[in-house]
Amino acid sequence: MRDRYREVYDSFKWEVPERFNIARACCGRHAHDRTRLALYWEDESGAASTHSFRDLHEQAKRLSNAFAGLGLKRGDRVGIILPQRPETAIAHIACYQMGAVAMPLSVLFGP
Repeated sequence: MRDRYREVYDSFKWEVPERFNIARACCGRHAHDRTRLALYWEDESGAASTHSFRDLHEQAKRLSNAFAGLGLKRGDRVGIILPQRPETAIAHIACYQMGAVAMPLSVLFGP
């Protein structure tokens, strides 16, 4: 079998629309349905919660508005240092929907 990696790699192109917003594509377009489950989360102690797309969308809108109130704008970078939990997803969605750049950072970096 012939190795075609370079050929495939060189011919690959992302086809992302000019006005694409990943928050809309991943969450916002599903937010109209209050019952559509987006996330099931369980912590180390076994406590669990479910979150609909609408829940995530509404919470992300509130956070985006808070960011804007602090002067954050499109293109600004936001470091997100949170463990894997629903609030982390909400922070990312909030950044994406306002055009800010979410920069995930590890809690392993320490204080």
